[in-house]
Amino acid sequence: MSLPTISATGRVLQPPQVRATGEGLPVLRVLLVCEDGRRATRLSVDLLGARARALGGALAVGDTVRVAGHLVARTTRAGHLLYTLQAHDLDRIDTPGEAA
Repeated sequence: MSLPTISATGRVLQPPQVRATGEGLPVLRVLLVCEDGRRATRLSVDLLGARARALGGALAVGDTVRVAGHLVARTTRAGHLLYTLQAHDLDRIDTPGEAA
């Protein structure tokens, strides 16, 4: 069974964090704010692999990115349910007058 893919465009809200799993796999975590003119939604995004390390150094607060992936649910130690977008694609979008 294939999970539905979710796509979103948003701005980076906090400095991206790059860490590694116990096995050494790079993980990029980015917090985005996605707005549609009426409301703003915060979206936590994780990207795994070599591209995670490269993008971690290239993204900054305020950058606009396009992301696609699958929602993953996890429960915190405090018992709260959190959703993260497990990205299979994440790209910075150039804004007018700016080079990537």
